[in-house]
Amino acid sequence: MAAITWIELPGGADCSATGRFYGDALGWTITDDGDTVWFDDGAGHAGAFRGDLRPAIDAGPILYLDAGEIEAVLVRIAAAGGEVVTPRTEIAPGVGHRATFRDPAGSLLGLWERPRAA
Repeated sequence: MAAITWIELPGGADCSATGRFYGDALGWTITDDGDTVWFDDGAGHAGAFRGDLRPAIDAGPILYLDAGEIEAVLVRIAAAGGEVVTPRTEIAPGVGHRATFRDPAGSLLGLWERPRAA
């Protein structure tokens, strides 16, 4: 199978600041070695922020992150400097909820919340 093995996200003019946003808002482990800002989401997904990539504004694929409790994550995102684009919205009964946000570099990402047990 062709599993996703690496993710590169636009870092904007200040990849270090973008890394701090993801560390503060989502709890990712950020390593800034002066040349590259690396991230690890703690669930087996890793990558880097790149200053030469343009953010996905409204076209193209949207990367969705398993958020656990969306409302709590959206609070952290706003506090860390991100923008809530779409609030927590039900996808369909039994499927879960979604939300979208923009990071400080302008990238649009999504959050997914698993359905809660009845």
